[in-house]
Amino acid sequence: MTLGRYDEAVGAYRRALVLESDNPAAIAGLSTALERSGQYRHARDVLRPLLERGNRHPQLAVAFAAVARHTGEEMHAVKLIEELAGDTSSTDMCIDLHFAAGNLLDRMQCYDQAFGHYEQANAACGYVYLPGTAERDLAPLMAFYSAQAGKRRPRSGNRSELPVFIVGMPRSGTTLVEQILASHTAVKAGGELEVIPEIVSGIPALVDSPAPYPDCLDGLTRRNIEQPARHYIAALADIGAGAKRVTDKLPYNFINLGLIDQLLPSVRVVHCVRDPKDIHVCIHWKPAGREAYKRSCRQRLISSSVSTSGLVFMLLPRACAMTWSRPSAARP
Repeated sequence: MTLGRYDEAVGAYRRALVLESDNPAAIAGLSTALERSGQYRHARDVLRPLLERGNRHPQLAVAFAAVARHTGEEMHAVKLIEELAGDTSSTDMCIDLHFAAGNLLDRMQCYDQAFGHYEQANAACGYVYLPGTAERDLAPLMAFYSAQAGKRRPRSGNRSELPVFIVGMPRSGTTLVEQILASHTAVKAGGELEVIPEIVSGIPALVDSPAPYPDCLDGLTRRNIEQPARHYIAALADIGAGAKRVTDKLPYNFINLGLIDQLLPSVRVVHCVRDPKDIHVCIHWKPAGREAYKRSCRQRLISSSVSTSGLVFMLLPRACAMTWSRPSAARP
């Protein structure tokens, strides 16, 4: 379903329900797939039997919240969620319930109540944002790839123009930009690829250094830098299946733009910039953000608990991009 193949998802959930007709997770999944494909009445009908029998499984409530936007049952869904949110033992389900209630209440223009649920959802995520830590951890990378130092760094001879990196803060427009680019027949959307973070984690072994990244970067040479460059291009070639360009829209790749410039000197980078206040609010409203935080190679830098100081981190991609765009003018 995350790939947008809702018809296939509907079929898969229906097959699961043949095996266990009252499985609430499968029923909730089927309802969600139907709702996302625009079949709102069917999505509601799938949920009706269990809800009318008093089944209060949290996944059913979250699925009902999505359908309720289209059936005029927003308040009914909010009441159900509020009954369940305090009783569930699952932190993830508690988070999803509060976000679902917040979205419905926001739609109903009950803004104070909506923010109350968003606050509870973000508090349950349990992350603590430390802006000083963010700046301190990125400083070595920015110093290593400064304008002067960048001129001396070895670069791969790989001049592939296959990749297009799309970077920026989450909710800054990276998905929209990828969709626009992928509408061209020569471009394949790669999504949020984990290949660069995997390369980063493997650099200490590659250079035979006990030092962690980025302290091990001095061990990169013109010889050993070719292997990760080839690995990345091969991974994209498999995805692209003949496309001239393949996008990689993992937002946090901005952290590794300096390394990317060493590995793949000819690639293009699209840096998405959005008003930090808009990003601030959008992340506060969206449960999906917490998964991106977990995947980030700088997890401790980011929090879904939004505070004014959180704006500092949102400005760091721009600072990194400005710093790491300068050495490119001196490419050999």
